[in-house]
Amino acid sequence: MEQSVKDILADDFWIMPATPEYIDKGVPYITSKNIKNGTIDFSKVNYISQEDYEYISKNRPILVGDILISMIGTLGETAEVKETDGLFYGQNMFLVRIDESKVNKRYFLNFFKSNCVKRALKGKQNQSTQKYLKANHIEDLIIPVPDVTKQELIAKQLDKLTYIITLRTNELKQLDDLIKARFVEMFG
Repeated sequence: MEQSVKDILADDFWIMPATPEYIDKGVPYITSKNIKNGTIDFSKVNYISQEDYEYISKNRPILVGDILISMIGTLGETAEVKETDGLFYGQNMFLVRIDESKVNKRYFLNFFKSNCVKRALKGKQNQSTQKYLKANHIEDLIIPVPDVTKQELIAKQLDKLTYIITLRTNELKQLDDLIKARFVEMFG
């Protein structure tokens, strides 16, 4: 069975407040570029005041478990909001809340990593001075929806494969570093 992404969501909205005034320290304020490899990268962010955070987030808060999708610049990257992310807000992202009675969250996140979704989003992107997606580009995507038990099994298998790939990538990097160190050791 297939459904549109819109049909499997409990809620969604475009996070695009007017850019608040930045300050030296405060509440982290992220953009699409901070969503990388399934996580939110807080290493290079701007900051806003607690008052600005409360004002812009009161009607559309970002909650633990929400999924953020990058919509401007870097397109279609996803990250699930974790408890450890703490308080933050941002812009240029689409927020979705999955109806988990219909779709397993890990299954959904793996679906977004697939090449078919990346190609579909690339084909839908608008271009002006910068690439961007519209909300309906995400909502109109068609997702295969087997029963939830099968989704959980698929998600577990894909998560294991991702973990193995990460391990192997790290091993290759360490071996590459070892080769470089040996080369320097041998030849100065």
